[in-house]
Amino acid sequence: MGFSCTGDTNNPLPWCVVCGEKLSNEAMVPSKLKRHLFTKHSHLIDKNITYFQRLLNSQNKQSKIMTTIVKISDKSQEASYVVAELVAKTMKPHTICEQLILPACREIVKIFFGIEAEQEILRIPLSDNTISRRINDMSEDIEQQVLNKLRDSRMFALQVDESTDISGKAQLLVFVRMVVDDDIIENFFCCKTLPETTRGEDVFKVLDDHLLLVNLSWNNCIGICTDGAPSMTGSIKGFISLVKKKNSKIIFTHCFLHREALVAKSLVSDLQNILDQVVKVINFIKSRPLKSRLFEKICEEMDADYSRLILYSAHLNKLNSSMQGRDENILTSSDKIMAFIEKLNLWKTKINQDNLIMFPRTALLVADDNILSLIVESITLLEVKMNKYFPSINIKNYDWVRDPFNVSISDLVDLKLVEEENLCSIKNDRTLQLKFKEFTLNKFWIYVSKEYPEISIKALTILLPFSTSYLCEQGFSALANIKNKKREKLNLVEEEMRMTKFIMQMRLGLFYGMLPNRTLKFKGEKCSCGKMSKESLTVLVSANMTDKKMKLIIIRKSRNPRCFKNIKKLGRKKEKNLLLVGNCPIHCTVALRNIKLVFLPSNCTSVLQPMDQVLIKCMKTYFQKSLVLNKIKNIENKIEANISMLDEDDNSEEADTPDGDLSINVVFNAAKMLANYMALNNGSP
Repeated sequence: MGFSCTGDTNNPLPWCVVCGEKLSNEAMVPSKLKRHLFTKHSHLIDKNITYFQRLLNSQNKQSKIMTTIVKISDKSQEASYVVAELVAKTMKPHTICEQLILPACREIVKIFFGIEAEQEILRIPLSDNTISRRINDMSEDIEQQVLNKLRDSRMFALQVDESTDISGKAQLLVFVRMVVDDDIIENFFCCKTLPETTRGEDVFKVLDDHLLLVNLSWNNCIGICTDGAPSMTGSIKGFISLVKKKNSKIIFTHCFLHREALVAKSLVSDLQNILDQVVKVINFIKSRPLKSRLFEKICEEMDADYSRLILYSAHLNKLNSSMQGRDENILTSSDKIMAFIEKLNLWKTKINQDNLIMFPRTALLVADDNILSLIVESITLLEVKMNKYFPSINIKNYDWVRDPFNVSISDLVDLKLVEEENLCSIKNDRTLQLKFKEFTLNKFWIYVSKEYPEISIKALTILLPFSTSYLCEQGFSALANIKNKKREKLNLVEEEMRMTKFIMQMRLGLFYGMLPNRTLKFKGEKCSCGKMSKESLTVLVSANMTDKKMKLIIIRKSRNPRCFKNIKKLGRKKEKNLLLVGNCPIHCTVALRNIKLVFLPSNCTSVLQPMDQVLIKCMKTYFQKSLVLNKIKNIENKIEANISMLDEDDNSEEADTPDGDLSINVVFNAAKMLANYMALNNGSP
């Protein structure tokens, strides 16, 4: 009877191999199938089963050929994502793929493996727009993973800072530290542009709106680290003051690095005067390239060596570097600050004994009493400034966090009774003592959280907050490389930042061959514009004045596409057809036997597009409806099936029913208006 089945195996649909029409499941009975054959294909009644099997095999072969032509291989898609990841990590412009990476790969592969392998390389999609979409896809994947971990974590800490990029826009960088599984990790949270001013209210509003958008609460935030700018630390309208209105228990940390930088600016008056003169000399030399070259020449002729002016700058640089790094917390940074203050006292004692071994360059000089007194005065001033900017460092009360097995419970303060009881139990647990030697400090307190949650939360509240804003400083360095003079109009700043090599990334999911974002989305999910896949079919849609259905014609992909290439038949042989076509460069002029080709006037299709506004719109709507219904059916039947364009193209020709006559009439009414317009202007029918 000329039918095969298609669709779900549990609910198959009869499919006519002659005309491609799909009937309902109720039409599976032989009488209805025979009626279709006798009414629509009466000239094939006498054909045997071999004829219909040949038609079916031909249809299957065409589908396989179309799939091979249209579909991009999984390896090509994966390679495209890997290249996009490398481009983002190295902070290079997206055009480098087409300009450098792809040509280089072509030449290398051609030399090693031949021309055939080179053709495979050309199938990898590496255009700048494709790379941009890939980076956006991977960034969204990483962001969702970070947010999922944040929602699962009971607490998190933030690191916040603000700066201005090369285009003059204020960028707010935020990093997050959270408990994930059995450890504490740090990750990029967001990069938001401040619309106008950079006041504390503006910073708070942008960050508060983002937390609300991603369904996070300030109640789970236990600490914020930022610089000491008035917009951040203001007592009334500062960012921290506004945050504490949301959660009064949040611990604020003034960045240790910023405080150390303030200390480094302290100089005694004699050294300050010398430094001012040196700055003037340097500015004079660097003001002109010629002066710089002459100065370099003079230094070469004098065999001069480099020397430092500020005696203690090298030691401060070491202190600054030691407080930069992951897993740096308030306890470790405080230890380094206290050690440096202790070293200052030691150095003063050594200098009073005429020992300058801690300053090797100065020790090479003949130091008189004036120089020694000047050094002592500078170190004393430095010690005063250290105590000024680090006044409240008292970490002895947190020794139980470092080692809960060698602490006197009675000497502890700021602990509740239940927390002290938990600490007593931990102290006398031999198994936990062995675990303490195996685990890091962070992992140990996370490990005991299941058995002793109260004291564990207390310890994590001390270990989790940031002590410095070094991640933000690294982020601004990356931002300066990403958004440079040639890319100052870049819009996807946050997505690019999330993919840089400076940012700790979570698992990177490579996904490809997806439908557009806006095709299938649940309520409440983020919907962004753009396509995730460039797989598409070029379809020729026609409307007939006689209201007869005309099958869709699928045009294959071609390196140099031509709309009517290899198409010799559009209408019936004995009919004369007038075909109105849009004035597009790929619509070439060809000689057709029974069709007269008339192109629309230039600059007319943007005003009058009857096919786009009626039939094509109706066909796309029907296709999306059919796509959603099939997806819902698969979900209800718990079937994991990939959606293919080829599964739906047979239904597309039904898009003009049941309102097909109305659609065609509207098209040809518009066509009549267009014909009148052409007759008035060009004399054409």
